[in-house]
Amino acid sequence: ARNNLTAFRLLESVPHSLQRLDTSHNALDGNLTSEEWPDRQREFALRQLNFSANRLAVLGDSLFKDLVDSRLHLLDASYNHIKSLPVALAHVRAFVVVGNPVFSLEWTGGIVPRVDSALLVQLPGLRSVVLSLLMLPALPRNIFDLRKLEELQVPLNALRILPSFPPEPAHPALRLLNVNSNFILALPSRLERATALEVLRVHTNRLRAVPLVERLVHLRVLSISNNRLAGLPSELGRLTRLLQLSARELNLTALPTELSRIEG
Repeated sequence: ARNNLTAFRLLESVPHSLQRLDTSHNALDGNLTSEEWPDRQREFALRQLNFSANRLAVLGDSLFKDLVDSRLHLLDASYNHIKSLPVALAHVRAFVVVGNPVFSLEWTGGIVPRVDSALLVQLPGLRSVVLSLLMLPALPRNIFDLRKLEELQVPLNALRILPSFPPEPAHPALRLLNVNSNFILALPSRLERATALEVLRVHTNRLRAVPLVERLVHLRVLSISNNRLAGLPSELGRLTRLLQLSARELNLTALPTELSRIEG
């Protein structure tokens, strides 16, 4: 720590018996990957790894998969220039990423990651969150506190309840909400706070009613197919910007006449 390192080859510098490595407060920059690691890399005994306060922009996914497959318990990558987090990082028992301009979190498939309120507090600049095919039972209660969040996609999980939007103020950024293929019984309370929402996808869930989406005046796409709905409210006709409505595999006998202009 606290030297002037600008490059660092882990396999050349770290004995396999080492359990803690601290390279913080250096000048490491660019990408951190495992392209040159030997086959015996999985034998590493590293438990704590600190890369904080450098200039790293990319954390290689393959590197962290190999580390996690060894014994890594703690990773500190805070205060770098990282804009997205690798999938394998989700499996580290504890990691610190505060002080990075992370705007994308996209994890799909594999072991259920640790996605909790404490993680989101570290990432106030998140714009896109994609967590699919992970069998997540719940989302962090503060996920809609992310004021810059534009896209939330969490299909193919095991969600039953979604967090509520904060009572005040309106959410200014969220444009896409995709919760397809879960077990959701109701949409988030105060959904009308998402004043910029353009795409709402909730097909293949267990909804019994459509909430007051007529307040979502910017909504262009609404997908509610394969739910337990017995009818659609005529108030949907007030959505003057709605261009596409997917309402298949429902118990409907007819659509409200107010929806006749909308593409099915």
